[in-house]
Amino acid sequence: MSLLRIWVLWTLVWLTFMLTGAVINVYKSDFSLFRFCMIATATLYLVFAFARPGYLVAKYNLSGRYEKVDAGYIVYDLNEDAANVVYDYYLKADGTEQARFIKYFATHDEVEENKTTVRNFNISRYNYYSIRIR
Repeated sequence: MSLLRIWVLWTLVWLTFMLTGAVINVYKSDFSLFRFCMIATATLYLVFAFARPGYLVAKYNLSGRYEKVDAGYIVYDLNEDAANVVYDYYLKADGTEQARFIKYFATHDEVEENKTTVRNFNISRYNYYSIRIR
């Protein structure tokens, strides 16, 4: 599973809502299609954003369903949401798997942790740094 697949599924759900609104607008003339589309889009985006898609992708890919894990995708393409799952997988893995995933922590260490203020605080990045300190 990848983030692209999640985006495609989200877009299909969004299109379902938009087309349902269009059909309702055809049969009910006083239906506010613009308001419906704006509320549906905002709600679906918030659901997607708070679902932590990086975490879901990492959890699915590292769950043991596959014999070979695409470490490159997980290490370089997923954000800090995946840190908890990667760390748990790292603790359970053997030496060669650990060597592949140590790059994850080295890659995300490039972000400067001291420059966090109230305006740019990110809970996923905070969780990542708390894992890294363990």
